[in-house]
Amino acid sequence: MASDAGPSGSSAAPRPLHSAQAVDVASASNFRAFEMLHLHLDLRAEFGPPGPGPGSRALSGTAVLDLRGLLPQGATELRLDAHPCLEVTAATLRRPRPGPGEPPAEPAPFHAQPFAHYGQALCVALPRPCPPGERFQVLLTYRVGEGPGVCWLAPEQTAGKEKPFVYTQGQAVLNRAFFPCFDTPAVKCRYSALVEVPDGFTAVMSASTWEKRGPNKFFFQMCQPIPSYLIALAIGDLVSAEVGPR
Repeated sequence: MASDAGPSGSSAAPRPLHSAQAVDVASASNFRAFEMLHLHLDLRAEFGPPGPGPGSRALSGTAVLDLRGLLPQGATELRLDAHPCLEVTAATLRRPRPGPGEPPAEPAPFHAQPFAHYGQALCVALPRPCPPGERFQVLLTYRVGEGPGVCWLAPEQTAGKEKPFVYTQGQAVLNRAFFPCFDTPAVKCRYSALVEVPDGFTAVMSASTWEKRGPNKFFFQMCQPIPSYLIALAIGDLVSAEVGPR
């Protein structure tokens, strides 16, 4: 039987995993340049008519990405997976600073770049290079209505036939049409979400814990790091029932 022991009898150093350097051809992001520490979504659901324009059905709010730089030379741009159905209206940065209080948010230029039929790149310019180890936040204000990652059902398509329903479908590469992200299984992070719904609606998510905050808001937390495609949301006229000891 072959041995990995060296001349001194000690085990050889483990070889780095191939996945640590592999290229994800389905992602337009530069996920190797940053460590994703946490994601928070603050969203409001509107059940209006289909189509573009004010008052139409949509999820709107902000995505807050908590990141840490990894590149020795310092990153000058953050590239995220996105989709043309995501209408991003603002991008701001928060960098740490000495002293108490929350650091101020500074606007950041951004633009979309074509990638594939199932998505595009959202490119956010960093005003100064992000050195390795520096932690910062990116806040993206956006809205998503019709698109492949967010599925809307009319009342007649539901069991109750009275209220509409919306759910997200992230697998395999469609959560980039739900929120800007590193849409690759190579990146895993914890997430939280605050979802506001209309009267009479309930929100559920793929999360470890949840709580109701006021009559129309639901707060979720996922305590285990997961890839972006496992983040799921559903909103409708939902009723819960015990199905077992778990």
